[in-house]
Amino acid sequence: MNEEEYKATDLGKIAPALVAFQAAVSSVEKTALNPHLNKDYADFADYVKVARPILAENGLCVVQRTFPNEAPNSMLLVTTIIHNSGQWISDGGFLVTWGTGNRGVNINQAQGAAMSYAKRYTYAAILGLVVKGEDDDGINASPQQNQLTPPPQSPTPVQAGYGGQAPQEPAWQPPQDQGPPQGWNDAPQEPQQPQAPAPAPVGNISPELAGWATTLRTQLRHAPHEGAIEQTFNNPQNQARLEEVKAASATGYNHLVEEYQSALARARNASGAA
Repeated sequence: MNEEEYKATDLGKIAPALVAFQAAVSSVEKTALNPHLNKDYADFADYVKVARPILAENGLCVVQRTFPNEAPNSMLLVTTIIHNSGQWISDGGFLVTWGTGNRGVNINQAQGAAMSYAKRYTYAAILGLVVKGEDDDGINASPQQNQLTPPPQSPTPVQAGYGGQAPQEPAWQPPQDQGPPQGWNDAPQEPQQPQAPAPAPVGNISPELAGWATTLRTQLRHAPHEGAIEQTFNNPQNQARLEEVKAASATGYNHLVEEYQSALARARNASGAA
């Protein structure tokens, strides 16, 4: 990436204007409510309300433009700060993607939701805006990152806003399943003792690997549309774990593949696809 392509050759006027803006702008208040999580968050209008008057005082404005992209269901969003002298700074573009729509959300609504989500975050990023009283999303989502020991491996969750899913904070999490079906492993099933602290390995499948398989089944069953199902199953980390299951139990591996195929069929039927 050539940084010179994303700014004017002379920044002698826009640079001090941006410094003055940063010194004067305040944090953004959260006035919107996520009805699904009953949680306050800052929407795009909250960011604009705080930033636009101070931008104008310093001869600045923000322009966000969209450009076509070769990949299907995607578009490039370019955010640019312009000074009244004609000098400018751009973020170089942000790739926005969305699905084909599902469960009452058509493709235009999916595109609009994804674009709204991207506009909010790129606007805040280029201006350095922060939300009042809000911690970093990564810290909120993964407290283990503050510890010395890494968190256990798990399937990658569906990205928030993916495929037109309404932006949520935090990202969508599927409900927990009860466990794998009887006979999913090659080895005969041992009766489970209630309140056992940790089950012993069954055949060649360890309890940890069986727990991962249960999580994957749950995510496949509750993924909102076909694209999310494919993204979850074909995630490189999940594919590596599937190879572990395949090496330990052909039956267990076949059950997970059947679960994936069933989930795709349900999603296609729900969306009216052939």
